[in-house]
Amino acid sequence: EEIANGVEKKVKVKRKVQADGVTYNTCTTCNGSGQVTKIANTILGRMQTSATCSTCGGSGQIIDKKPAGADAQGLIAKEETVSIKIPGGVEDGMQLKVPGKGNSAPGMVLMVI
Repeated sequence: EEIANGVEKKVKVKRKVQADGVTYNTCTTCNGSGQVTKIANTILGRMQTSATCSTCGGSGQIIDKKPAGADAQGLIAKEETVSIKIPGGVEDGMQLKVPGKGNSAPGMVLMVI
């Protein structure tokens, strides 16, 4: 009956969220742009290349302070109960995407029925 009509289920999900008390500074390597530009003089002239900043990973910010228990990105593991609407007509083995319920910074939960 639940398969035919659809149902709403509550599921416990462990996700990483931003820890309270994390502060950021602007990356001094890329000056907050997230990219580093390199210029090389060659026989053909000046060659300019851009690459992702290796210091901040392209975010433009580096963590200044983080609380105890937070990982390198300033995230902590948290368990939440999430309500998921399962539509009618799903079959065993199907996957449902639940946007906004995954890890911090646009995360998505992928549910296997």
